[in-house]
Amino acid sequence: MERQRNSLYLHRVKDVRSEQRATFLAYAYARGIAYSVLEQSTSKPVDFKAVKRILKSLAELPEVFTEDIQAWIAGSPANISAAA
Repeated sequence: MERQRNSLYLHRVKDVRSEQRATFLAYAYARGIAYSVLEQSTSKPVDFKAVKRILKSLAELPEVFTEDIQAWIAGSPANISAAA
C-alpha cells in the first residue's frame, strides 16, 4: 500500500506538475503574455519540447520554434503574428 501511494505521489510531483507548467507556459505564449509576468525566478529549466507540443495541439498556431520560445523567455514578445 505504501509503495502504491509513493508511486502516485511521485507521478503527481514529477509528471503532472511538469506537464501543467508546460501547458501554463504554452497558453501564456499563445495569448502574448510576457514570460516575466509568469515566473520571476525559477531553478527549473523550461521543457521546450512539451511547450511546443502543447502549442501545436491546442493553439492552432503555425509551427513555433524553440528559438521563438527561448526569445520569449529572454524578454521578447511572443512570435504569434503569423497565426491564421
